[in-house]
Amino acid sequence: MTKEITIDSCLISSKPYNGFRPLKVQNPLNRENLLDAARIYFEDEAAMKESRVRFRSTEQSGVGVLFDIIVLYDGREHGSPKCSYLTFKLVDSKELVDLTTEDYMEVIKAVHMVKNRVPATKDENWGSSSTAKQLV
Repeated sequence: MTKEITIDSCLISSKPYNGFRPLKVQNPLNRENLLDAARIYFEDEAAMKESRVRFRSTEQSGVGVLFDIIVLYDGREHGSPKCSYLTFKLVDSKELVDLTTEDYMEVIKAVHMVKNRVPATKDENWGSSSTAKQLV
């Protein structure tokens, strides 16, 4: 078993290194290791928060597959123009898969929903928001 897995994620940011980004995650692929790996795109003191937005894909067979876009962000910066959002795709609530260009519209919709539905704290540090909300 390999020690690292590379997952293609998508970073939505005002920083120059946004877009589709490979992320090396330690095995086993779990929430804790994913959060640890994601920190390379955030400040050391970031208060990492997570939200999920559920989508249904439309297959040619007519059967839709449920998947979530996981959105990670710094709760202290959420709601500010400098907040970055790192996204991943989770299929069947258990399998983390690579994001592709075909997923880009869902990524943008998911980040938009998080920005609009997860309240930002209005203090000087931009505060923290609620954790692990599932937005449908």
